[in-house]
Amino acid sequence: MGSRARPSRSPVARLIGASHWRVYSRIYVAGNPSDTVDRVLLKLSLGGDVGLTYELSTQSTQSFYISSGFGAQLLAYKGRLDPKNAGSEESAYRLGATFSLRVGYRLFRASNFDLDLFTQGYLPLFMTRDPDSSLVDAYTPSFVAGVGVGF
Repeated sequence: MGSRARPSRSPVARLIGASHWRVYSRIYVAGNPSDTVDRVLLKLSLGGDVGLTYELSTQSTQSFYISSGFGAQLLAYKGRLDPKNAGSEESAYRLGATFSLRVGYRLFRASNFDLDLFTQGYLPLFMTRDPDSSLVDAYTPSFVAGVGVGF
């Protein structure tokens, strides 16, 4: 009896999407177009992260998943130091590292695109503080709910 050769499984293929595990990267931008500055507003959140995703099902057309990763985030705030004084308007900027956790549900995976319903939280590894401004001096985690489409 002869033996049949079995295809080898590359550890690299396992890391980039085979099985339940996937490496991901994403960029994001969010903002507030309002010019109202009677209170402190987050005007811009810009960032990117990389991490690891575990998908519960590799074969189903629908699947839950969970991801975690690390990245960088730029936060820009605008507001008044004194809400009654229009001349006290300031901006504050902070760039720093973040940890993120994402939970989602992917649909239509067997078609030419997929739909991703998700919630994601960002935990900054820094205090939001600008040395040139006293506008913001706080820990500023954020939470996002969204819909993504992949082709």
